[in-house]
Amino acid sequence: MWLARLRSDVRRPGDEAGFQAWLAEAHEHRLAFEAVTSAFDAAGAVGHEFLAADEPPQTLLTRRRVLAGAAATAFVATASGGLLLWRSTSGVIAGEIGRPRQFALADGSSVVLDTKSSLQVKLTDERRLVRLLAGRARFEVAKDAARPFIVDTGERQVIAIGTAFTVASEGTNLSVVLEEGRVVVRSPATGTSGGAGTDDVNMQPGDRLVFPAGAAKPVEDRPDLARISTWQTGRLAFDDESLFSAAAELNRYNHRAIEVEDARAAALRVSGIYRADDPEGFVRSVSMMLPVDVDENADRILIRSRNS
Repeated sequence: MWLARLRSDVRRPGDEAGFQAWLAEAHEHRLAFEAVTSAFDAAGAVGHEFLAADEPPQTLLTRRRVLAGAAATAFVATASGGLLLWRSTSGVIAGEIGRPRQFALADGSSVVLDTKSSLQVKLTDERRLVRLLAGRARFEVAKDAARPFIVDTGERQVIAIGTAFTVASEGTNLSVVLEEGRVVVRSPATGTSGGAGTDDVNMQPGDRLVFPAGAAKPVEDRPDLARISTWQTGRLAFDDESLFSAAAELNRYNHRAIEVEDARAAALRVSGIYRADDPEGFVRSVSMMLPVDVDENADRILIRSRNS
């Protein structure tokens, strides 16, 4: 198997050339290798602490067993971490670098807050208002018909009664993804008590709305919800993403930055599922699949086009 051979201590000089030729033979080869690589790196995070008390040790998932059986599927480990109770009816909640955090609000709703994200909560008898100050958050709203749940990003408001959805404010773009229930997305100028506005958008489960800066209308699609929600379990999914964008997303989760040094390398495409807190694992995989060289020091990981 190519992954085992490339990571072996007795790797031969001709292995890389043979691997690149095998990748070029068929698109399915690249997809299979990405799946096995994701499975291999995921298995590195699984230890005895994931076993139930009565589970026999021989059932422990190891990298050797993953490599033996994951030729076309990827294993995804669930990130550990407890639910934090936020009992106050007002205040600012901030995420931490490196992993998402889950909070239970005083009204019974829950929030998964992404890395480098923050929000302000204000719960009253009339409404439940959350201002997304930065980043991304996934909300599971407790039903309360008398008090709408409003997420305000400054540019838009997302209004719900009882539902599950994600709001992201990243750079100049705003996006809303609805998993279940129903939400209305409207301009803050319309308000929440004056009836429907002319620019209201009623979302259905599975919808995603993206509001590019300066655009007159949002872009709507129906993405793979499971894939775009991997960040909630500490993993990042890329689907034909540029290497530059993928590295930038990894950098949001880590103190050690990945830098792509030239435009040719930055434009290369990346697909796969990677641990958000493992930039080294991401770079190892990329260096085996793409024509790039890697240099590392204590603070940064540098990627450049091979022979640039």
